[in-house]
Amino acid sequence: MFRFLPLLLAVAMLPLGLLGPSPALADETVTAVEVPGVIGKSEAEARALLEERGLLADISYVDDDVAPAGTVISQDPKSGSEILVGATIQLRVIGPAPDAEPQDDGVDAPETDQVAVPALTGLALKDAEAALIALGLTPRPDFIKSDAQPAFHVIGQDLPADSLVAAGTHVRFEVALGVDAPTTLFLPSLYGLSEADALAVLAQLGLDAQILRVHSNLPQGQVFHQSPAAGTEVALDELIQLKVAEKPPVDWTPKYAIVPNLKGMSADQARIALLVRGLRSRLKLGMKPNANVHKVFSQNKPAGSKLLVGERVTFYLPYKGLVPSLIGKTKAQATAALNAAGLSAQASGPHVGVPPTKVIAQNKPAGSTIARGSTVKFTYKFTGVIQLKVPVPHLLGKTKAHAKALVESKGLTPKLVGPNFGIGGTKVTQQFPAAGTMVFKNTQVTIKYKFTGAIGVKVAVPNVVGKTKAQAKALIENKGLNAKMVGPNFGIGGTKVTQQFPAAGTMVLKNTQVTAKYKFTGAIGVKVTVPNVVGKTKAQAKALIEAKGLKIKLVGPAAGIGIAKVYQQFPAAGTKLLKGSQVTAKFKFQGAIILPKVTVPNLVGKTKIQAQLILQSKGLKAQFSGVGNKVKTQNRAPGSKVIKGTTVKMTLKF
Repeated sequence: MFRFLPLLLAVAMLPLGLLGPSPALADETVTAVEVPGVIGKSEAEARALLEERGLLADISYVDDDVAPAGTVISQDPKSGSEILVGATIQLRVIGPAPDAEPQDDGVDAPETDQVAVPALTGLALKDAEAALIALGLTPRPDFIKSDAQPAFHVIGQDLPADSLVAAGTHVRFEVALGVDAPTTLFLPSLYGLSEADALAVLAQLGLDAQILRVHSNLPQGQVFHQSPAAGTEVALDELIQLKVAEKPPVDWTPKYAIVPNLKGMSADQARIALLVRGLRSRLKLGMKPNANVHKVFSQNKPAGSKLLVGERVTFYLPYKGLVPSLIGKTKAQATAALNAAGLSAQASGPHVGVPPTKVIAQNKPAGSTIARGSTVKFTYKFTGVIQLKVPVPHLLGKTKAHAKALVESKGLTPKLVGPNFGIGGTKVTQQFPAAGTMVFKNTQVTIKYKFTGAIGVKVAVPNVVGKTKAQAKALIENKGLNAKMVGPNFGIGGTKVTQQFPAAGTMVLKNTQVTAKYKFTGAIGVKVTVPNVVGKTKAQAKALIEAKGLKIKLVGPAAGIGIAKVYQQFPAAGTKLLKGSQVTAKFKFQGAIILPKVTVPNLVGKTKIQAQLILQSKGLKAQFSGVGNKVKTQNRAPGSKVIKGTTVKMTLKF
């Protein structure tokens, strides 16, 4: 039978048992520092100077040309002012603001943002709780007897995976207990639940609870401590102690906590370090070039300062940038690609050479994630071939064709500038560069020309309406005019001109273009039956369709294994079509594909990012569980053979 033992304690809330005893609250004072002068410095230099003194920067960007882009033009407070460590300095910087798109760091999000609920089904209880807590969500398990999953594994969740919810939301999910009565249980996380919800969870497990009500400025009725800790294996008769926040009396003296130094911690470590001291946390993102994207680089409350228990400390991780692939790009293209990704470029290579340039190495792998603003180094070389110069030939007075031939014979590129039509021959009147100029091969030479003939006598445009296409063309050309025939390329029966321009009788110069529009006049022919080609080879289908006087369009892969056979046709077999109509036949190859296998590498002891890169190079996928930065175990034995694309699961440790 479920029971709990209330015990009212008129003491201040201090969460001492989540990960062990809480540090002593020493009587420490907050340090004041002198504000450095950063006007005229670059944004990066200003941030570094402020950070050295434990100060934060709040940047606003100004579109002006009073100084180079990225230069600090004002600061508040001024240089020499005394200010507390952890305070924020307002800076105005020349240039557009950097992109600030949300970063999916897999850990937390700003308080005003929403987070996506992770997929929990199939996870062990401790892994599901860790996934939710890492996103700032509160786990709320329901335990039921079921063998749909192994005992203490998730079998369902109320909120679908990828649902967007506010940080702090309670997420309910069902956990299998197994059909047989267990002798021991794994204690779930009850932190952040209401007293009623925590008791309900314990009741489902058949566990008893002792409630300790503690004066606190945390939300009233919220569980802030449990003993034993979450994840502990406990006996069925073990008494679980819960500490619940209770509204303090008017004369209650609040307790203080010392802010820990969070720099260098992961987001999870920082949150836990604050949690065990009774402090709340908020994660924000900021600019910190060349920093570890998974480590805290700043906090709004300085280490060693005192806060009321329950107050919030904001800590900062760097904005992320995805390293693009630079190999094969020109130096300019690589620099532009890095700048577009919010990264800085540092190129090394020869200063002089024949263009174009080509990147041959980069120090950060393509696809890796680093702090935005970080410097990516790459090496380039020149790939152009040194060429000997040739003299530009003399072209003035030459014909258009003769000049073009002379230029091309020198390995140069001609550009002809002049009228498309005229009377008489052509004559070059200008050239650039001038004759005798020494230039590289493939250099462009501009040739200006004109027609030299006199204006001829006009002729009357003949009447070609009603004529065949061939008759109309002959009549027009007999007059010394150019014929432009406009109409379909194919049709039934003879052709007939229906329109002409200019109109018959118009007086025009010889070589003028006359447009004649025509159509086919024949009747529609006899229809034929579409043959059945499904199951036939490509060659058989083509022969059957073309034998009927029809056209075939074959649709399918360019290459494959085995014999290609038709599996679909349009129109269907038996359909009546005019001769010359198109029949589409879709085909596929019948052979089986043999997937290549690769050898599983040894990942134990590697860092998380090293393991990801090694697996990626092998064509394998990575899946991590647990907390830490080094691989502890892997589910696929080193040296075993698996198909490309297989997922290797690993547990992490610190």
